[in-house]
Amino acid sequence: MVGTSIKVVFSILLMGVLSYYGEQFFPWWIIVVVPAFIGALFSPGALGSFICGFLGVGSVWFGMAWFNHHQYEGLLSGKVSELLSLSNPMYLILLTGALGGLVGGLGALSGHSLRSFFLRKKRRNRNPLEGSW
Repeated sequence: MVGTSIKVVFSILLMGVLSYYGEQFFPWWIIVVVPAFIGALFSPGALGSFICGFLGVGSVWFGMAWFNHHQYEGLLSGKVSELLSLSNPMYLILLTGALGGLVGGLGALSGHSLRSFFLRKKRRNRNPLEGSW
């Protein structure tokens, strides 16, 4: 149990850090590639992979949106939230974090699915004439 929780925390931190620095040099969709790779390596299960990706990437996007909101005194986030008919710019920041988390979670789930697809146990080929299945 302790090993699994350490693996989950390590996956969340690694996804967050690599997604943050990956976005500095690569396009935005690096937030799908990084969690997919980490989800394939350190897969704690399907739901665990999705939650790790959601928390890792979502926290980075939420933090970046919150930081930019406060750095520019809410000018851009206020105008964009008016365009989207949101009453408060903080809703836009939460929506940004949720969207980034959803993309990161689906990326990690894809990595877990690829891992389970390639590492599944192969069934033996059975001859139907040799007896019971």
